[in-house]
Amino acid sequence: MSKIISFLSFIIGGIGIIWGLLFWFLPGGLKVNLFGYYDWQMPLYFRIFIPSSIFGIILGIIARKLLPEDKKLGIIGIVLSFLSLLIWLVIWFWIVGWSTA
Repeated sequence: MSKIISFLSFIIGGIGIIWGLLFWFLPGGLKVNLFGYYDWQMPLYFRIFIPSSIFGIILGIIARKLLPEDKKLGIIGIVLSFLSLLIWLVIWFWIVGWSTA
């Protein structure tokens, strides 16, 4: 059971990091074609990835504390989910900063 929870935390963090880095570093035209850079979609991305990153951190903590069989994967899941959360918060503050300036 702990391997599933740890692996889920790892996957959630990894997906959030990959999606955030792709969103951040892709050129403008390709970003619009892949992600659809529209006003109604940006809040949707933030409502998906910021809570899922927090959920990944919680799953990693649960796997590490309550199910001690596989602590390394739980720690990696916590770190990846935390990095995903940081990436999406930076993107969110950057977009909000540019849209209100």
